[in-house]
Amino acid sequence: MTEHKTLYDLLIAPSLQRRHIINDGAALVRSRVSQMTGLKGMALKGGLKTLEKAVPGAVDNILDRLLDEGIEQLEPLYKAHVTRVGEVAGFGRILEENKDQITDGWLKIIDRKAERVTQKQLRGLYKSIRPKGHGYIVDAMPDIGVLLERALENGLKAQS
Repeated sequence: MTEHKTLYDLLIAPSLQRRHIINDGAALVRSRVSQMTGLKGMALKGGLKTLEKAVPGAVDNILDRLLDEGIEQLEPLYKAHVTRVGEVAGFGRILEENKDQITDGWLKIIDRKAERVTQKQLRGLYKSIRPKGHGYIVDAMPDIGVLLERALENGLKAQS
């Protein structure tokens, strides 16, 4: 049986690949926030704009700090998928099928890291969006799956 590379090997270890994931993830966050409507959408758009003005690159930095643990949490799902299927194709669908479990795990990571945040604006923004955080991530999971599956394919190409 062929041994498959881990998510870490394909997504995080190559620094250029890591940078692409962070950039794509930040673009996804900005795109999803820009598409939000109503009062919550206005509040999130304003909060994100204020945050990025106060802390340039904040979304990228946040994703960078969350990436290792977030990817580590996906490793068992990835390993089971490539063992069963033999390739990375379709991994995005696995994320969508397990979106509640993944989201709960990611929110535990985010909550733990948010406790240590010292920037007042960032803390305030997180406290305001946290009650709806599960829904935001679950709703974005199809896009996250596409992003990670594309990154996995690029990681495999780069290592072959």
